[in-house]
Amino acid sequence: MDHEILHDFAPQCREHEGDSAEPRYRFPHFGANGFYPGRGRAPSPLQPEQIATAMAFLQMFRPTKHGTLSSYFLKHAAENWGGKIGLCSYVSNGALILAALMLGLVVEPHRPDWLLSPNADIGISRRDFRRITGSY
Repeated sequence: MDHEILHDFAPQCREHEGDSAEPRYRFPHFGANGFYPGRGRAPSPLQPEQIATAMAFLQMFRPTKHGTLSSYFLKHAAENWGGKIGLCSYVSNGALILAALMLGLVVEPHRPDWLLSPNADIGISRRDFRRITGSY
């Protein structure tokens, strides 16, 4: 993945409050799986059509000040929605996270670091999510 993309959008990501590290280097393993590709694996590339589907999906919800729903949960909801309206029926976790960053939504990587979780909590309204999708 082109790390310049993350450089442009990573400042919205709340990795560590007060962290002054260059955003481009915060997530060197970011790819289609999310923040970490899995032990011993290289990051997989992101697909623009998946990012576009995730962006269209996330734009339906009001932003919140804190992460509220898991990126992994939301990726499945975006897939279901995308498949029904003729967009991508597969959205990677990384595409969902990057879409959230591009939209300026709060993205909070799961902690602690030693878990190497690829997931994040995305700041969208739970109420909007329930109203629009009929779930959760």
